[in-house]
Amino acid sequence: MPKRLLKCKGSEPLCVACQFGAAHRRPWRVKGKKAGSIRKETETAPGDGTSVDQIVSAQPGLLPIMEGDHSSDRIWGATTFCDHVSNFVYVHLMRNFTSDETLQAKKAYEKILAQAGWTVGAYHADNGRFKDEGWLTSCNEANQTPTYCGVGAHQQNGIIENRNKQLTNTARTLLLHAMRMWPGMIDTMFWPFAMLAAADRINSLHINPDGKSTPDSKLHGVELSDIPVKKFHTLFCPIYVLDHRLHQAGSIGPPKWEPRSRVGIYMGHSPFHAGNVALVFNIKTGRISPQYHVVFDSDFTTVPFMERGEAPPNWVDLCQYSHESYHDEAVELAAEWLGDATQIEHGSRARQASALLSPGREPSAKKISFE
Repeated sequence: MPKRLLKCKGSEPLCVACQFGAAHRRPWRVKGKKAGSIRKETETAPGDGTSVDQIVSAQPGLLPIMEGDHSSDRIWGATTFCDHVSNFVYVHLMRNFTSDETLQAKKAYEKILAQAGWTVGAYHADNGRFKDEGWLTSCNEANQTPTYCGVGAHQQNGIIENRNKQLTNTARTLLLHAMRMWPGMIDTMFWPFAMLAAADRINSLHINPDGKSTPDSKLHGVELSDIPVKKFHTLFCPIYVLDHRLHQAGSIGPPKWEPRSRVGIYMGHSPFHAGNVALVFNIKTGRISPQYHVVFDSDFTTVPFMERGEAPPNWVDLCQYSHESYHDEAVELAAEWLGDATQIEHGSRARQASALLSPGREPSAKKISFE
């Protein structure tokens, strides 16, 4: 880091995506400190208190499809949970906001806490869907205490409201950065993955006020030894996947003159596999699959060369330092644009994938917006 930056007063320098993604209205005056706290003194263990709320998006989001035919279903928002003790945040994507799907989100959150050895004792929420008979019945059956804000008094649910702000600002920043670096391929329909990635970053990288734990480490009761920064890659960056025939036992591999890898879009890491199994968006089929033998281009350095149909000069370094695989295999990955020059036209893949997911629809240029 240049020495002149070490002497900067105030906040650190921000990139363009951070400045646009985190922009928000600031109050011109601040009222005095209010009495009372949402967190209670009796809440000493994870699960003792949880704030819950819902986010509605005006922009439909991509519904992950791993196999089978695509459907017209889309993600229209999320139900968010925040534990009062560990600050752990959970985002459950929603196709609709019915009472049944809200209860599914509740069940999924409670399952995560149960896996960590905790049970949910109380919920704090706004009115609306959380006043439904189904939600109250579920809380009563589990001996959970529901509490509510006053009508229109969202400040009384400030813990989750602040978390929602952090989630949307981070997700917007990740999405805008990728759209600026790879405009022909990244679309606003990817915002659900940005929300999940934002929650993962909060849980793994944010330090709690005690200075000794992250939300994830405190929830699971483990001592914080090191922040797992190396496992994070730039969301929606180009990712090159080794041909599956090269790492399958007994396979003869692809023909000698075909490309050894395929380019896709990195959508985050799979929650159902080992921590280093990436989710990859196939820009030919529009499906998302977990992949392991991959090379990341976190800085989007190969994008301009991809558009010109040229091999990037840093390809060897990417394969050596930005890969994830089971073994150090002596496999020389060939760039996909060297194998099929008819598909490297700028933006053609994005238009194909978008048309496949939503027939008759071109990629939207609208920025992500939340209500």
